[in-house]
Amino acid sequence: FLAMRQVLEGSRAGRVGTTIGVVGDVLLVAFAVQLGISAARTGEVPDNFALFAIGFLLVFVAHLVVARPLRSVLGGAWWLSIVAGVTLLLALVAGEVYLWHDLALIVFEGCWVAMGLLALRRARETASVTAESVRG
Repeated sequence: FLAMRQVLEGSRAGRVGTTIGVVGDVLLVAFAVQLGISAARTGEVPDNFALFAIGFLLVFVAHLVVARPLRSVLGGAWWLSIVAGVTLLLALVAGEVYLWHDLALIVFEGCWVAMGLLALRRARETASVTAESVRG
C-alpha cells in the first residue's frame, strides 16, 4: 500500500485507502515481531491476536476503499482489488481447511501480481506516448 500512495495521490479515497492499508500492514508487522519475541522467550505462541485481528481488518477494508480509485491505473481490472480482499477474508475463515486457506492465499497473491503487471503496462504505455510527443 505504501507504493500505491504515489499512484493514487490524486484521489481522496486512494489516499484514505492507502493510509488504512499502511496502518494495517504496520500492525501485522508488529504482530509478527511480538509473535517472534514471545516464541523465542517462552517457546510458545501467545494467545493475544489483537494486533493481527485489527491489522487484518484494516488491510481488508483498504482493499475495498482503493478499488475504485485503481480504475485510473488498472482500467477495467480495478475489481482485482476487491477479489484480493475477499480471498484474503476467505483465507482467514477457512481456518482448519488448509487446502482452501492456501488456495485463497494463492488467488490473493495472484491478484496483486496481476495488478502490478497491469500498472507497469499502463506506465510503459504512458511513457511511450510521452516520449513520442516530445520527439514529434
